Amino acid sequence: MSVNCRRKDTHRHRAHGALRLAFGVSVLAAVSASVVGCGETAVEPQPPVAVGDIAGLTVCVGSTDSVDLAGYFSDPDGDVLAYTATTSDTRVATASVSETAVAVSGVSHGTTDVTVTATDPDGLAATQAFAVTVRSADWGVLEILYDALDGDNWDNNTNWKTDAPLDQWDGVLTDADGHVVVLSLSGNSLAGEIPPELGDLSNLNRLDLAWNELTGEIPSEVGNLSNLVYLNLEHNSLTGEIPSELGSLSNLRSLDLYDNSLNGEIPSELGNLSNLRYLWLDDNSLTGEIPPELADLANLEVLYIAGSSLSGEIPPELGDLSSLRYLRLSGNSLTGEIPPELGELASLEGLHIDENALTGEIPPELGDLSNLVWLRLEQNSLTGEIPSDFLNLSSLYHFYWDDNYGLCAPNTNEFDDWLRGISWRGPRCD
Repeated sequence: MSVNCRRKDTHRHRAHGALRLAFGVSVLAAVSASVVGCGETAVEPQPPVAVGDIAGLTVCVGSTDSVDLAGYFSDPDGDVLAYTATTSDTRVATASVSETAVAVSGVSHGTTDVTVTATDPDGLAATQAFAVTVRSADWGVLEILYDALDGDNWDNNTNWKTDAPLDQWDGVLTDADGHVVVLSLSGNSLAGEIPPELGDLSNLNRLDLAWNELTGEIPSEVGNLSNLVYLNLEHNSLTGEIPSELGSLSNLRSLDLYDNSLNGEIPSELGNLSNLRYLWLDDNSLTGEIPPELADLANLEVLYIAGSSLSGEIPPELGDLSSLRYLRLSGNSLTGEIPPELGELASLEGLHIDENALTGEIPPELGDLSNLVWLRLEQNSLTGEIPSDFLNLSSLYHFYWDDNYGLCAPNTNEFDDWLRGISWRGPRCD
């Protein structure tokens, strides 16, 4: 028994010793793992943490804006973080990182997300995303226009300077790419000077700012609007000269500057507007002569330059305007005789050259204007008899020749019969 017990005690002792040895090894390993030379204790690395939310960003096409990332990530270990950024749609915007800033560049109109990743030296990372809205470059131009022309006091400024799409701003239409193609704000109490930035609306084809309170000069930058088809600035208080740069608007079909305070000469460059059909320059303070280059406007249908201070003779070259339907030069200081070449204007329906200082006799060639409805010659210094060729003007309905010096209608039965069919005013010959 004693041997067996002794053996049993020895086995128990050995087992206990082995347990103690294993425990000691385990503890030693644990201690060894936690002790780094010189008695330093290693700390388990912690990943970076996103802090708060990066606010959404709005940029314009072609422009860049940036966000400082330093305040939006932290590292519990105090490590220096490295940043990267990606966008969900590079067709809308691109992103790049420099140190602690992410720069977002607008590519095209639309929305996308930018995801920023902050990585510590151990490769641990945190991410945060923010929304990016890319607006067309026109957005900024319209905001400048709003501020320059007292937008807060417009009669209707619905959605202007808001986040609503541009085509929901009152008076604005856009194309499929978000570019402004129509800006129609007539009679809307706009006040102030037209900002030169308006010339940056490169896709604009219709600009209507008529019947407002615009002052100052027409910016020469308007001549940059190469797609412009319709330009209406009538009934404002614009001053200065007509910019010669308007002659670069090769697609322009209608130019209306009626009833302003424009001065200086009519730019000869307007003769370059080969597609122009309507030109209204009346009721201004224009001086100088009528440029003969206007005869190059082969498609012109309406030419109104009444109520100014134009001088010199009526250019005979105007007879080349085969599409012209209305010519109004009333209320100027034009001199010389009526060019017989005006009789070549086969499409002419209205000829208003009253209230000038024209002299001489009426050219019989005017009797060839078979489509003429209106003819106003009153208040000049014309002389002689109305040519018998006028009896061929079967479409004529209004004819006034009073207040001249010796101009009269022949006192014949033929003229009696002809005058019965029209509205007329003027003396008969003795």
